[in-house]
Amino acid sequence: MTAAEGQLTNRVFRIDGELRVNGRSVEPWRLRPRVAYVMQKDEFFATETPREAILFSARLRLSANHLAELEDKGIHSYISQLLESLGLSGCCDRRIGGASLNGISNGERKRVSIGVELITRPSIVFLDEPTTGLDSFSAWQVMRIVKDLALSGCTVICTIHQPSSEIFAMVDRVICLCHQRAIFQGPAVDLAKWLEESGRQVPRDYNPADYVMFLMETLPRRDVELLCDKSKMSRDSSFRPSAEGATAPQRLEPSKMRKGFGLQVWCLTQREWRNLRRDSASLKLRFVLTAFLSILFSLVFANVGEHPVLRTLRRKSGGLLQVALAHPRLQRVRRVCMRAFCPDVPLLQQQLQREVEYHYKAVVQVGFTAMFSASQPTILSFPLERSVFLREYSSNMYGTLAYFLSKMFVEVPLGAVQALLALGISHRCMRFQGDFLEMWATVCLLNACAVSFSLLIGCIVRFPRESGAIGPLVFVPQLLMSGTFIPVQAIPHFLRWMQYISFLQYAVKLLAIVEFRRTDPMLRRLIFRTMEVDPELTEVYIGTLILMCVVFALVAIKLLSGKAHSVY
Repeated sequence: MTAAEGQLTNRVFRIDGELRVNGRSVEPWRLRPRVAYVMQKDEFFATETPREAILFSARLRLSANHLAELEDKGIHSYISQLLESLGLSGCCDRRIGGASLNGISNGERKRVSIGVELITRPSIVFLDEPTTGLDSFSAWQVMRIVKDLALSGCTVICTIHQPSSEIFAMVDRVICLCHQRAIFQGPAVDLAKWLEESGRQVPRDYNPADYVMFLMETLPRRDVELLCDKSKMSRDSSFRPSAEGATAPQRLEPSKMRKGFGLQVWCLTQREWRNLRRDSASLKLRFVLTAFLSILFSLVFANVGEHPVLRTLRRKSGGLLQVALAHPRLQRVRRVCMRAFCPDVPLLQQQLQREVEYHYKAVVQVGFTAMFSASQPTILSFPLERSVFLREYSSNMYGTLAYFLSKMFVEVPLGAVQALLALGISHRCMRFQGDFLEMWATVCLLNACAVSFSLLIGCIVRFPRESGAIGPLVFVPQLLMSGTFIPVQAIPHFLRWMQYISFLQYAVKLLAIVEFRRTDPMLRRLIFRTMEVDPELTEVYIGTLILMCVVFALVAIKLLSGKAHSVY
């Protein structure tokens, strides 16, 4: 069915064949604008409503003329009429729900799936097992809608397993398949007669569909093959093309279904913000986690930026420290003078070294907290939405670039707000010396890079549990290569190349430049020399982060396009 509808384009295997409409050969891509496909699984966002799902489909799939016509009549009025015809008026403004959120029933979800496709007024509708997972009454309701659709002039083709007697009575024509061969093809009312002619009379008050299934499971394989051969001869002798003797059908011209890029991004971004706002529990958890980590680190590194030992050391050593620093050849003279006049200065210097180390680690944790807070929810984004994305992408609603940008337009601003909260707590409690806005801008740039990289990981994996497992594998090396635990030059040579793809390292260096640029000159030189930070490369660090963000995004979009070639 997916092959006939033109959606199965998997690169793993290739399907050859000919698709004919009214006796004429047609390319599937020419037919797609006039065809709707309702999948077996009803995939929607749990927080959206049936009305919003159908409106989203209308805005991105209807042609400009059709949409203008509906706008004149009132598109919301048209959608309300469609919802009423589907029996969804009572739940049209309730959330659809999902595994972790209660919502509408399974039968109502199936009718929403049908409504999303019917909004385009298709000529042909494919349905893949529309009654699967439904109780008998819900299945009858769905098939009643499908029958009304067929009576309105639309061609309906669906697969169904063991339909009830009430549902089977609605079917006009049926094809019974077994072992990839057709046992019977023709009007549904003729099935019982054909079985009787084949020596297999349907018992009284027995559903013919159930009886056929029973025969196929109990008859020997050879008898089933004989039935298939008999059915094939009957079809060959009676088949006539429906277009024979009729006027030639009009040429099927390609139709542009996908809307402009700007509208795609706008609709997707609007939906992302709405779903994020409605998922209040997850949203609150993100900010609570950010605040908790920031408070925890602030308590650990409280007042780390004041450096009281530095003031004590300056007071005791006087100008000797600056002289020795300005003239390295006078180091021996400085040491002699220190032993004579300030015997406790070496101990103070060791304490200052520890203070500087703590100060730098406090700066690193700001970057790490920002990266972790931005990447952890984002890395699960695509695996959780994969089924919805594939359904909508296969329906030609939008492209991969628009989908990716909508994610960035939501996650990056949200990460900026999280960074503002985290830095607002840390900057004051840790007594940082750097400019607040410059540090916030640096953290926002790090957030954008982390979001882009997280979406890339999400595009690689298929299931949420895989992304949760692979996340630490790629983010822990970021921390190791930042120079926090060990200088980069002390890392083994065969691992040192990883520093060049560590965006956390470049962000930490930028934060160090902002934080220590206005501090004591002696302290600044000590930190920059120890941590291998070069203030003259500030523009290089910024450019590298921007470049890495763009590269991650391009690779993610490429991977997303590759995964979107198949619905399953």
